[in-house]
Amino acid sequence: PCLDPDGRLWLGADDGHVYAFDAGGAMKIRARVADLVAASPVCDGAEVWFADTTLRNTAGHAVPLGDEPVVAPPAFGDNGELYVGSWDGKLRKITSSSVEWAVDTGGQIYGGAAVGRDGTVVIGNRAGVVMALAPTSEVLWRVELRDGVYGTPAIAANDTVFVGANDNRVHALDMSKGTELWAERLGRDVRSSVALMQDGSVIAASWDFKLVCLDGGA
Repeated sequence: PCLDPDGRLWLGADDGHVYAFDAGGAMKIRARVADLVAASPVCDGAEVWFADTTLRNTAGHAVPLGDEPVVAPPAFGDNGELYVGSWDGKLRKITSSSVEWAVDTGGQIYGGAAVGRDGTVVIGNRAGVVMALAPTSEVLWRVELRDGVYGTPAIAANDTVFVGANDNRVHALDMSKGTELWAERLGRDVRSSVALMQDGSVIAASWDFKLVCLDGGA
């Protein structure tokens, strides 16, 4: 879920509706927008955005994204642009309520994009590919892991990219070249998004029912 500036809690559901609740739990909005709303809604500080095969917001903008659904939340760039990945394997950049570009990553996208301080966008896909793209759509590097990526990568302040994969590992990649710095094996598949703590440690969950905290330097 996400919060809007008025403190309302927004979420989407398998029934194709988006809902908004106030702080006391009372339902304020229930609107059908699709057959299925699997992606988490996000707020840009003013409007709430949600996606299925179309990217919409509460101001009434609608941007068609294709025939395949979006299952991960859109990611914001520094200039208000949105990056949206889809099951059709394409990462799209949305500006001014239209698709500026779409890049085929070569595999279904289940997780969200991560945006670095310089605007570099990092995305992973089910084929095990992690890609970094410039805001202009230029592919900066492409790395093939041993198995699929289902979660959202995380970018640390030192420009290290952390990403979990179905090869049971959390990978640390150099942001500038994509070079693997280390890979730490957990008990089973890492399908969760990874999260970063203020002290630089990395949190991930694996299919052996464990939540693991790693030192950022492995």
